[in-house]
Amino acid sequence: MMVITNADCRKCQQVLEIGTDLTVVGRAVRDKDGAPMIGHVYQLFSGHIQVEEFVADLEAESESDRTLSLCVTVLGAVLLVLSAHNAN
Repeated sequence: MMVITNADCRKCQQVLEIGTDLTVVGRAVRDKDGAPMIGHVYQLFSGHIQVEEFVADLEAESESDRTLSLCVTVLGAVLLVLSAHNAN
């Protein structure tokens, strides 16, 4: 049983058949003999995923997260001003 991420970046658990293609997103390191290996796996995807498609999806998500962050910051500033105004 592996926890993998599908193309929509949603985590799910499933049993993979032998020979199933995987796309691994992780950090590349070298072992003690100098051979490259995956040091830390961040995400596993069942099947083959184009890097360009994956990056475009992440960019779209980061844009919406940035907008949400800005809205929460403005809300916090408004609440701070209101609480300072009510304290006087």
